[in-house]
Amino acid sequence: MQLRKTSETATKITFEILDVPAGTEAFAFYADGKRVSKTCKSGQREVTFSKGAAAYTVTAVSFNPITSASWPTSPPPTYVKVAPRVVYKQDGSDARFCMFAAGSSGPLAPGVTRRPDGRYTDESGAVYDANGDGFDESGVRSSEPALTGAREINGRPICSLPTEGDPTLNTGSWKV
Repeated sequence: MQLRKTSETATKITFEILDVPAGTEAFAFYADGKRVSKTCKSGQREVTFSKGAAAYTVTAVSFNPITSASWPTSPPPTYVKVAPRVVYKQDGSDARFCMFAAGSSGPLAPGVTRRPDGRYTDESGAVYDANGDGFDESGVRSSEPALTGAREINGRPICSLPTEGDPTLNTGSWKV
């Protein structure tokens, strides 16, 4: 890039900017090494400085992102907390859900609440029987009513069995 003096008065000096490199997005203007102006007019080909400096410099600038911010910010992903599905047949027609965090009693599982009528519900809207056996009466989470009353696997209560998956996302199940 070059500067060619095009005019000069007692107080000002004007330069033509020649051979501007491809990709130039802006210019910074310096007098004696101190920035005196800048512009984002990439097509600018002339600059006028006040006289008095020993040296004049024009710098072609290309923008490279450092970081960015957005508004509105994206909310973190949310998950519906539901009673963990712990036992179901291959076709999904016999499902069991744990209402309680530990076994068949104790505190309710995350996302599960007890309704005034004694039945249970979770954030999916499913409704479970008041006896806490994990049957989805509403059909929201299982397509058909459960066919059997099994509440154990090999003598262990189904809700005491560990689930696979991410407990923070309330996921995990077994097929039996």
